Amino acid sequence: MSLPPGGQTYSPPESDQRTDSKQAPDFPRSRRAGLIAGSVVIVVVIAGVVGGIALRSGDPAPSDTQRIDTAIRDFYDALNAGGPAQAVTTACAQDRIDFEAIPADQRTAMDRNRFTVSIDAVEDIAITGDRATATVRGSMAPTASPQAAQASNAQQHLREEDGAWKVCSADELR
Repeated sequence: MSLPPGGQTYSPPESDQRTDSKQAPDFPRSRRAGLIAGSVVIVVVIAGVVGGIALRSGDPAPSDTQRIDTAIRDFYDALNAGGPAQAVTTACAQDRIDFEAIPADQRTAMDRNRFTVSIDAVEDIAITGDRATATVRGSMAPTASPQAAQASNAQQHLREEDGAWKVCSADELR
């Protein structure tokens, strides 16, 4: 209870009195909408500040060298996980065309005789326009006999298509 000016006792109307002190205040609808809108604005401002800081202090866009390294690792991760049919989905358009031209029985044999590749390093990346080469150092082993792993250094060819670097064995054969 509060005292209005003049010292008279003031009692709120029955509809405003609360019996449960834990009950949330019943704000008018327009005030609730304002609180929600205000909260949204605060979240957007915080996200903008955090995003702006990340853009100014964050990592720059990856270089072609980094993108090539990632493309090679992604290709071999796909090969290890799902065999040639899965790996070719990450390869250049010409490799996908060439793979589809292989007779089905030969593709099945390729899948049966799978091997696992472990990459230690991608080195000596050389870029010429939309083509690149890189030396891939690592090991490979038949999936059925991982203990038979052999060291491997191979030159990998890549092609940039639609802004992305892709493994492109077709360029190796040309």
